[in-house]
Amino acid sequence: MASEFKDISDLIKQGMQVEAIEKLLDLREMMADIRDENLALKETVKKLEASLEEKTKLVYEAPFYWMIDDGNKDGPFCQQCSDSSTITIRLQLEGNDYWTCRTCKQAYKGPDHQIPRLF
Repeated sequence: MASEFKDISDLIKQGMQVEAIEKLLDLREMMADIRDENLALKETVKKLEASLEEKTKLVYEAPFYWMIDDGNKDGPFCQQCSDSSTITIRLQLEGNDYWTCRTCKQAYKGPDHQIPRLF
């Protein structure tokens, strides 16, 4: 970038103002592109930091994942979706500690699940 400023300075010294202005406009466009890329990178970093923070709060207790934040336990969440797609999908209670994921259709029996007696 320093060489572009030197080129512009040299053009001005040679009395080539039109060419210097063109170089300045090119430099301005390059700076705008760098600013846009910087903003996009900052947004990516912000999303990755949020994802990492969420991942550190996700705790596996067979057969589910739970979100633990400041001692509060939230969930359960689908182990299949979390491990394969890195998404956090809340499981739905179908009764008798039997849980299903509406996204991947995986079913889980919780630790308190009782097999119904037929007679």
